[in-house]
Amino acid sequence: MGDSTAAMAAHGWGLWVLLEPWGEGEDSARLVGAAGLVAWSGGAGVELWCSLDPARWGQGFAREAATAILDHAFGPFGPFGPVGLGEVLVEVDEDNAASLRLVHWLGAAEIGVRPGDLGPLRVFRLSPGRGRLHPGGLV
Repeated sequence: MGDSTAAMAAHGWGLWVLLEPWGEGEDSARLVGAAGLVAWSGGAGVELWCSLDPARWGQGFAREAATAILDHAFGPFGPFGPVGLGEVLVEVDEDNAASLRLVHWLGAAEIGVRPGDLGPLRVFRLSPGRGRLHPGGLV
């Protein structure tokens, strides 16, 4: 989390925890994952990253998180000032059908394949104004 806090302060992007309401009261929430923007491990660039509790797969958390994060990435202001990224990269394990459906739904363009720890990673590029992305946000 220290790296994320430093990135947020320096660039206006980093990781956020994903919570779902649970129980009574304003502060009752359950951790279901984390998502955000990280420095791309494949070189220069910023990557959309998401990790969810497997019990929460298929419930729309990744889509909701990706939508909010990309709106933030391509918008003019983040919590610490201007963000306005020109592109965001996404890497997906070749066999991860659900994540592949999500990046296609977002309108990402596939730009290559690179080796990953668990096998090939398909690499995609998201840009403002392409696919479901437009200057006012995601639709």
